[in-house]
Amino acid sequence: MKMKLLKLFSVMAMLAVVLFTSCVGDNETVELYTDLPFVSDTYNGKVVVMTPVGRFYSNVLQAEIPYSNTRGLITCQIAAADNKDVEAQGYYNVSVFDISVINDEGYVGYFSQTDTSQLSTSFGEEIALKQGVSSYEFDRLSYINNYLFITTSFTGMTNQKNYWQLYYNTEASGKKEGKNVYSVFLRVNILDKGTTPNSDFNVIIPYDISNFAQIIEDQEKTAKNESYYLKVHYINQINDDGTFSWATAPYEIEFGVSEK
Repeated sequence: MKMKLLKLFSVMAMLAVVLFTSCVGDNETVELYTDLPFVSDTYNGKVVVMTPVGRFYSNVLQAEIPYSNTRGLITCQIAAADNKDVEAQGYYNVSVFDISVINDEGYVGYFSQTDTSQLSTSFGEEIALKQGVSSYEFDRLSYINNYLFITTSFTGMTNQKNYWQLYYNTEASGKKEGKNVYSVFLRVNILDKGTTPNSDFNVIIPYDISNFAQIIEDQEKTAKNESYYLKVHYINQINDDGTFSWATAPYEIEFGVSEK
């Protein structure tokens, strides 16, 4: 499935936590990207990483990334002098400063598998999130090679292990700018409570939404629509009596429908 990603909320276009321009020699432009989400792939026999910015290559990737379809974060630098014809070569040459692999992957299921009117206890205690889509970093909501990366903030204990789940509904839940809006529901259960003390955490979890995205892609194509929106709902408060409330993340992601 090929899908165009039009925009990742209003400021996503610049795509960097730390993005700077400096003058080196003859006004060479240098851009630094910190903790950019990626999915590894191969291109013309080379190990590359797909990011929200584009396809990146470095000769260190072969040693650092064990297999294709690895998910992780990369901190790197792009120098204009090393990328004079990106379109022809098919990737950006980058200088890599750090690579970390994301070992957690969220479960993705159909909406009928969860009841949004009740807390989920099948996998342990359900917890509320401070922000379902955190504004902690620029990459709070990214779609790369079938994976939706969501940056989430929550309060928990050190070494706490969570079970992350994302449920989807294939029926449009509303309209925005005349385009269909589809909803996904983020839920989290504690598998291991870890140790004290409590602290605030920001985590980036990838979710394979390829099945969901293909269903929506086909629906929208049949309707001759050019794009649609995806929004994230999450539980933001759980009271002592077991009642709870849902919130909607303020950031949405727009998908373009493939012409093929």
